[in-house]
Amino acid sequence: MSIRTNQHCFECKECLAKLVLIAHEMTCPKCSRLISGLPHDETLFYENAISTMSFYKRDHGFYRPLAFYVGSWGDMMLSVTYQFFDFLEQENPADEKEFLDDFIKKLKLDDDSDEYLRKHYHDAISTVLVIYLDPGIEKYLEEKFGPREPIKRKSSWFQRLIS
Repeated sequence: MSIRTNQHCFECKECLAKLVLIAHEMTCPKCSRLISGLPHDETLFYENAISTMSFYKRDHGFYRPLAFYVGSWGDMMLSVTYQFFDFLEQENPADEKEFLDDFIKKLKLDDDSDEYLRKHYHDAISTVLVIYLDPGIEKYLEEKFGPREPIKRKSSWFQRLIS
C-alpha cells in the first residue's frame, strides 16, 4: 500500500511553468523569476519524499512501491525521485551527484523542448540527495520528529491459514 501525500504544485505566474514546492522562496527554473510568498503551511517536496521513502523502504524493501498511483504532476515528481534512489542503491556509484546528472539527462519527458523540467527535477531530487548522503534518511527523520515506534503488523488471514 502506498501513502498518499498531496504534493503542493503551482505554476509560475510569469511563464506558467509547473513547479513543486522545493523552498518557501525559489527561482523559477524556466524564466528565472524569483517566486516569493509561497505558502508556509504546505510541506516542502523533500520532506514529503523523505518521509514516504522511509516508510516504503521499511515496508516494501525499496523506495517506489509497485502500486504507486500517479494522479498529479507532484505524484510524478515523487515517483521519479523514488526511482532514482532505487537505481542509486542498485548501482552503488562512486559519485552520487554525477549519477544524478546522468539520470536526469536520460529521463524521458513528454516534451523535450521544456528543459526547465530537467532542471526542476534535478533541483528537487538534489535536495533529497543531500539529506540521503548526510545525515541519512532515518537519522534526519529521528532528529526532526523523534524516535519512531517499530511497525506492528497484524497477521493476515493468509498467514493464519498456512500456519
